[in-house]
Amino acid sequence: MEKKKKAEAWYEEQGDKRFYKFPRTPHLAGSEVVDDDEVVDQKTLMTALSLNPDLKIIVQEKMDGTNVSLYFEEEWMAVPQKRAGLIGTGEKPQYDVFRNWVYENLETLFSITGTEYVSTSRSMYSNAIS
Repeated sequence: MEKKKKAEAWYEEQGDKRFYKFPRTPHLAGSEVVDDDEVVDQKTLMTALSLNPDLKIIVQEKMDGTNVSLYFEEEWMAVPQKRAGLIGTGEKPQYDVFRNWVYENLETLFSITGTEYVSTSRSMYSNAIS
């Protein structure tokens, strides 16, 4: 999970809660991307490498899943989110699974993020067929 300080996160008000926007994921030019994703072209990459020869680049395959995040307004007051807004009850099953997991792990999650950080991740959900 990526941790980002709240002061550095871009947010908007949604009712009485804040919704923190998700970070953008840069993609290499030529990869299959969604139109609004950030693309790093070859010239930009080569310039970055020439300016800093010790620069390490990590290339990862992106797993498909749903974007989720979490922040705490105060202890025991978790605010679970999805890419489009806050997670309510009775939504898609993957959001119910994530929300339940958050509430089952409140103490541990709060000890990691406190009220200072927003934690973002990709949630994987399987609806197995037997």
